[in-house]
Amino acid sequence: MKIKKLGIIAGSGILPALTADSAIKQNVETVIYAVEEEDFSNKKHNLHLRTISKPVTITQVGKAIKQFKKDGITHLVMIGKITKEHLFKDLKFDLKTLWMLRKLINRNDDTIFFALADELKKNGVDILPQDYFLKDLFLPEGVYSKKKPSAQDLKDIKYGMYYAKKMGQLDIGQTVVVRFESVLAVEAIEGTDECIKRGGRLSRNKGAVVCKAEKAKQDARFDVPAIGVQTLETIKKNGAHALAFEAGKTLIVTPESVIKKANELQLILAGTSAPSKL
Repeated sequence: MKIKKLGIIAGSGILPALTADSAIKQNVETVIYAVEEEDFSNKKHNLHLRTISKPVTITQVGKAIKQFKKDGITHLVMIGKITKEHLFKDLKFDLKTLWMLRKLINRNDDTIFFALADELKKNGVDILPQDYFLKDLFLPEGVYSKKKPSAQDLKDIKYGMYYAKKMGQLDIGQTVVVRFESVLAVEAIEGTDECIKRGGRLSRNKGAVVCKAEKAKQDARFDVPAIGVQTLETIKKNGAHALAFEAGKTLIVTPESVIKKANELQLILAGTSAPSKL
C-alpha cells in the first residue's frame, strides 16, 4: 500500500508515539493531530524533534477534515485513548459534526466511527487499522508471568473470556471482571480502568480476574484491545490478581515492560483464547 502522507489522530497514552516511531522508520511522512480533550503531547513522548503536531478536537469534524486536506493527508490512524464521554458534555460542535450525529441511529462506538470513516472517505482520506504499524505488539497464547494460575483461576479465566466476548458482540465493552465464575463488572462508557476499580470493590479486593477480549466483529480501524503497565497497576491497586487477554488479538503496549511489571506486582498474566461456549 502506498501511503503518501500519514496523519495520526492521537488520544492519550503511548500508542500514538509508537505508531509514529514505526511509520517514520518506514520513511512515511507523518503528522500527529493531538486530540485536545486528551493529554497527548510530542514533548511527553520525545517526538518534538521528529514530527509535526497539530491540535484537533473531536467535536469539530468539519474543521479537522479541512486541515487534513490542507496538509495533504492520504491515510489516517486513529489511536490512543479517546474518551467517548466527551460527546455527552456541553461542548461546541461544528455543523459537520452535528449533521453526522443527527444521522446516527445510536451513539455506540461503531456507529460513530463508521459515520466518521464514511465522511473521511468522501474527502479522500482512508483510515488504516490501528495495528498497521504495530504488528510486533501481539503475543501468542501462554502464561507470561512467573505466578501461575490456580485451578480456580483457570475456571474464572475461561468464564471471563467467554463473557468478555459476549459483551463485545453487544458493542458494550471489551473487559469484564470475574470472581468464582461470577461477573462482577462489565466495561461500558467509563473505560477499562473504571471497570477494574468497580470489580475490585465488589470483590472486596480479594483476588478477582480481569479478562479482555476482541469484539466479535472488531473493526481494527477504530478499536483494538490494548493493555499496558497502567492496566496492571490498576489491577494491583484494586485487589485483583490476574489479567487474561485474547492472544494474538490484543495490543501489548511494550510487551517486555508489561511482563516485567506483572512479575514485580506478582500478578498472573496470560494470553488465551475466548471460548465459544462454557
